Amino acid sequence: SSRLHCDDDPLVRLDDLFEKRGNDGNLATLFEELEQLHESQPDLRPKLCFRLARCAYNLRTSKDPKDARLCGSSEKKKVLGEKCLKYAQEALKLCPEDYKSSYWCGIAIQAVGEAEGTKYTISNLNVIRAHFEKAAELNPKDGTTHYCIGQWCYSLADLGWVSRKLAETLFASPPKSTFEEALHYFSRAEEVEPGFWN
Repeated sequence: SSRLHCDDDPLVRLDDLFEKRGNDGNLATLFEELEQLHESQPDLRPKLCFRLARCAYNLRTSKDPKDARLCGSSEKKKVLGEKCLKYAQEALKLCPEDYKSSYWCGIAIQAVGEAEGTKYTISNLNVIRAHFEKAAELNPKDGTTHYCIGQWCYSLADLGWVSRKLAETLFASPPKSTFEEALHYFSRAEEVEPGFWN
């Protein structure tokens, strides 16, 4: 794949906008600009899709009143979760060897699950973990990916009785984890990225 020089890369300004999220409606503006670029410049899609997934995910929880036009209701948040997944899946199709593609697929499925409910999330538990494990394999030095696996393990170890019974109806052998396994991945995040917890 060809690498663009930073000076030629229209994404530098957009990445800067993402870093300034939280005020002035930057996330809503960024998302609209990224979607316009996605439509008008198909050659940029390999670089755009994970950014679109990341932006949609963050926009869902934005507290910035100026972002509300895109995220100000439950329905808008649900649509953003679906777009997050759509763009993450496209990123995975276009860039299967980029760890960010797998990472954002795992995150996006969780985001959709927040709107769709427990059954959706539980039925996708193995898929979520597989995406995070693939991301960790592709970039073992990313602390956030190890943290996400740890969070997955922790959530599963902490699963309530009703959710556990639901998992047993959905899987012949439901996924399991322990708090010790979660701790292993949390420690791994700090090991590969010292200061991760700061």
